[in-house]
Amino acid sequence: MPARATSGYIPTLDGWRAVAIAMVLFAHAGLSGPIAPLALLRKFGVLGVDLFFAISGLLICSRLLEEERSTGAISLRCFYLRRCLRILPAAYVYLLAVGLIGALHALPMDWPAWGSAWIFLRNYFTCLVRDTPANRFTGHFWSLAIEEHFYLLLPFLLVAFPRRRKLVLFTLTMAAFLWLGVYLRITPPVDRSIFWQRRTDLRIGSLLFPALLAMLLAGPAWRRRFTRWLRPARLVALAMAAVAAYVALRHFLPHPAAPAIDAAQGLYQSAARGGAANLFRDLLVPLCFPLLVLSTVLHPATWPARALEWRPLRVVGRAS
Repeated sequence: MPARATSGYIPTLDGWRAVAIAMVLFAHAGLSGPIAPLALLRKFGVLGVDLFFAISGLLICSRLLEEERSTGAISLRCFYLRRCLRILPAAYVYLLAVGLIGALHALPMDWPAWGSAWIFLRNYFTCLVRDTPANRFTGHFWSLAIEEHFYLLLPFLLVAFPRRRKLVLFTLTMAAFLWLGVYLRITPPVDRSIFWQRRTDLRIGSLLFPALLAMLLAGPAWRRRFTRWLRPARLVALAMAAVAAYVALRHFLPHPAAPAIDAAQGLYQSAARGGAANLFRDLLVPLCFPLLVLSTVLHPATWPARALEWRPLRVVGRAS
């Protein structure tokens, strides 16, 4: 990371966090009526989770490598202590509150789902049981579960493979995306569900790839290449084009006309539309977002980076 990152604080990332949380909120807001134009943001607001993953992968790996440079080693004990203190108090207080309200029968409660959130397996529970009104109050723990699994994996790789960590991380990253591609290829679109996309094995690449970028950035030669190649304005334009392509694939392609074709053909065409959008979302977005975030971190004087460092955005980002 740039020199200002040695303090552990990168203002640009706070701006990105604010953008990510806004996308997630729009995705869950169910916007309609007089603010219908904002409803378009809901269509790709779910990508805010991918943006959070990009930020986390870059930041966690960068801080671990910085600790190693400054102290000579990575302390797993200190890392996990920091993670626990940052995440567990708020998460467990929330779960206790939800459990208490559920025990009083003030809201429907799925106790196995509640228990899976405690041990950060909520994402796999969703895959097996699907979300219902009785377990929706812990449904958002799926992304936290993936983050926690990443926190277990990355520091172990850095400590266990000090000399071949780049090769190991590269291999795991490529394997993760290859497995995702195989899954998308062998699973019929009509059988896919967003719930299955919450599995760690299908989403871990979204965290491993930015971690790999952070590891490469630690080398002066790679830093120069990234600084030269990753220009924020160029990547912002590409990101806007990518979002437009996603929206077009998902929502603006012609729907099959039910009276004109039989039901089986209509189902196939609808599935094909969804499959194309899923292919874009699951393979391209996890590669583009880390590069976009990194470009603004490397070029803090450019207008996108300055916009992200706007004080209100930073306040929202730090609060998130």
